Amino acid sequence: MTQNERLDFLINHLISEDNRYSNIVIPKDSEEKFNLFRSLVNVREPKQISNEFIKLQDDYARTIDGN
Repeated sequence: MTQNERLDFLINHLISEDNRYSNIVIPKDSEEKFNLFRSLVNVREPKQISNEFIKLQDDYARTIDGN
């Protein structure tokens, strides 16, 4: 899975958790897409999330960190 595909998955998962976000359009620009992801993570209420999400988020972060 590419970084772009990981980020799409993460964003779509976060959007699907809350009906208020159903009209959000995911930008094509990678920087804008990352900013959307960060915004969604920052406003998300604390609650359980799938292991798949956590793994993909970790994989995404590890790759942008260069580790």
